Amino acid sequence: MKMRKIHVHMTEIKVVDYPVELVCLGLGSCIAITLYDPDSKIGGLAHVMLPNDRGISHVKHPGKFANTAVKALLEKMLVKGANRESIQAKIFGGANMFSSFSSKKVAPVGDSNIKAVIEELQQYNIQLVAKDLGGNTGRSIVFDTTTGRVMMNTAKNTTETGF
Repeated sequence: MKMRKIHVHMTEIKVVDYPVELVCLGLGSCIAITLYDPDSKIGGLAHVMLPNDRGISHVKHPGKFANTAVKALLEKMLVKGANRESIQAKIFGGANMFSSFSSKKVAPVGDSNIKAVIEELQQYNIQLVAKDLGGNTGRSIVFDTTTGRVMMNTAKNTTETGF
């Protein structure tokens, strides 16, 4: 029987407590954050677009920013019944898709996203168990919440890599 797939689009956060594949297509400078509790099989995915919400008085979509997405994703997992001490993270993306337009004065968005997501995971003491970050190639991922395994495709490589 084929497993149900739920697509997680830019700025979205999805958390499930049943077997499903969470799919994130076309990651460029964005970061896909997967959190998983292997004991309860509760999994979540956030598709983060920017490093922080500085200057924004009301954040409508907490999944948009690294500094709001990790907290919101963690809270949603705990509400579903995840064990805080068991939660593990895997992160993907943060590519520099437009290297010819990059300025030496300003870090590329992908690099800023990577730094911000890692800092947020550390702030919440979430163990980072796998990552595929940076470079200049887009990625897509499929997160199997039955096993916690993440399969990744890159724009340049059609073979899947498992994490």
